[in-house]
Amino acid sequence: MTVMTMPRVDAVEEIRRFNLSITTAMGAAGISRQKLADGIGMSRPSLSQRLLGNQDWQLSEMVSVGNILGVHYKAMLDDERPWLNDIDPHEVRERLDEIAGQSMIGSTPP
Repeated sequence: MTVMTMPRVDAVEEIRRFNLSITTAMGAAGISRQKLADGIGMSRPSLSQRLLGNQDWQLSEMVSVGNILGVHYKAMLDDERPWLNDIDPHEVRERLDEIAGQSMIGSTPP
């Protein structure tokens, strides 16, 4: 006897929602792809490829995006986005500036 199981929510659909959440949140926070890419430690083209669905997200990257935006990454997988109302552009920019400052520690000036 074969048992059929229902698949978990389609992963492709979850990533589509995550990507839409990021794009919408970037607009709400007033940040560019370059600024977000710098904050999560990747190139802007790599971020763009992920947002287009051409490259897979690593869990650590999803967590980093959520941390920068001030929202748990799992909330960003949902169709409803009530957390968008809580995005504070000033706080997002402060988090990005803090990350940029940390990456400068130990580097030598040009």
